[in-house]
Amino acid sequence: MVTPSGVRWIVNASSVSTTLAYITIVSVSTIVHTVSRCICARC
Repeated sequence: MVTPSGVRWIVNASSVSTTLAYITIVSVSTIVHTVSRCICARC
């Protein structure tokens, strides 16, 4: 049986991992966009 505190911990962990995944995707897409713009500018 899962205690309410355990449920709260699971919810917090999942929300944190979702936030980290979102931040990672945004930062990676921003870096890729900047690099592609630099490459296009050189061409």
